[in-house]
Amino acid sequence: MTLPPVAGQWGRPLPSQRPRAAPTAPAAMGDWPLQMGPADAMAAIDEHAVHALDRAPAEVRLAWQTRQLHRLLQFVRDTSALWREALPPDALRARADDLSALPIIGRAALRERIEQGGALPTPPSHGRAMFGSTSGSTGMPLRFHATELAQRLTQNQYWADHARQGRDMWRRWAVVGPQVAAHPGHPHADIPANPWRQAGPGLHRNTEGLPIADTASWITRMAPAYLFIYPTLLTSMLDAWESGLPAPAGLEQVTTFSTTVEPALRERTRRVLGASIRDRYSCEELGPLAMQCPHDETRYHVSVSNVIIEVVDDSGAACAPGETGRVLVTGLHHWASPVIRYDIGDVAALHPTCSCGAALPSISQLLGRRRSLIRTAAGEARFVRLTTLDWLDIAPVREFRLIQQDLQSLRLELVVAEPLTASQHAALQALLARRIDPALRYDIVELGAIDWPPGRKRQDVVGLG
Repeated sequence: MTLPPVAGQWGRPLPSQRPRAAPTAPAAMGDWPLQMGPADAMAAIDEHAVHALDRAPAEVRLAWQTRQLHRLLQFVRDTSALWREALPPDALRARADDLSALPIIGRAALRERIEQGGALPTPPSHGRAMFGSTSGSTGMPLRFHATELAQRLTQNQYWADHARQGRDMWRRWAVVGPQVAAHPGHPHADIPANPWRQAGPGLHRNTEGLPIADTASWITRMAPAYLFIYPTLLTSMLDAWESGLPAPAGLEQVTTFSTTVEPALRERTRRVLGASIRDRYSCEELGPLAMQCPHDETRYHVSVSNVIIEVVDDSGAACAPGETGRVLVTGLHHWASPVIRYDIGDVAALHPTCSCGAALPSISQLLGRRRSLIRTAAGEARFVRLTTLDWLDIAPVREFRLIQQDLQSLRLELVVAEPLTASQHAALQALLARRIDPALRYDIVELGAIDWPPGRKRQDVVGLG
């Protein structure tokens, strides 16, 4: 069993994602291993490997990552003239804990390399390569290729996180959002139970075109123990429940992904639903990058069996532990469109271990896209962390977007339930001056709807970078 296929993301679903007959009932598991299909067997192996590497001594994990890195580097040198020209002659001397000899690649260069070189001829064991795409939240959409092996490992990384977070997947679980396949004429689609993966039946609901209140009521009726949802959609659900709709009972964990989760959203979710948020840090090019620590919501365990993460300063030098900088990612299994020292555009801090005691590297201060940096009138870069709750203390704001086009002014676009009063307008001006820079001019514009760009991610703060 896998999560529902992302609508439109891949050329077509993998065999493991296509509808199939209901699996053997748990009572019949005495037939194991004869009745266990290859997809379930590989999933069990993948999940075991993920946990084994998470728990391995640092030197074992380093040796494995370095070996995988060398295989990738040798492959790209053998199959791609573009990569061969870009890599230094001594590229194979790089270690997983020191990639400084390898060049950093940005999004524009990665896109050009993919467009010029196409999908690299991966070994038969990686399966077919299919198109994937990013949502374009950075302002630069990207199409890439991923093999069946890479997609399988991505899905099974997420499944391994269930055990890490202590979820009992025999309980009801639901995936909600526009990212799941459509189910026309039905309130949701059923995801079959799978005893081999220790999982009961799940539900998925595509929210495209549906009223928020209808989906909020559906979640309440279904009463899942675990909910998987975008933070922006979760915010809308919380609005509905706080407006008088009955909230679901028995919800324990809400798993979020795609956009930065603010502390205010975590607290609001606990207050309204009695549930904790367990966030995932990922990118569509590589899948899981880090999973929230189950004991410290400010830390994320790096997905060491999938990627190498570095944090560097503006000059490309490694930041000190705990110091924020540019996030670079290297995928260990994505060979069709290699991603090596890719500047993903995010800012975070890297630590050699986690505060929970795990010997895994962890990241913190995951502040989101550098494109969300606002520049003061003096040119100083600042992160702006304003949420709907900040606005609601002043006015009935439903959506917002803050856009900076120069060093003199910012444009605040608002969708409001009713027109702003003069005092509310002044209060918003004061909030922006206090939280950003009093020397900037703030143009507040009320709109019937914000013209969000295509894609599932909404960037509500657009800076100069």
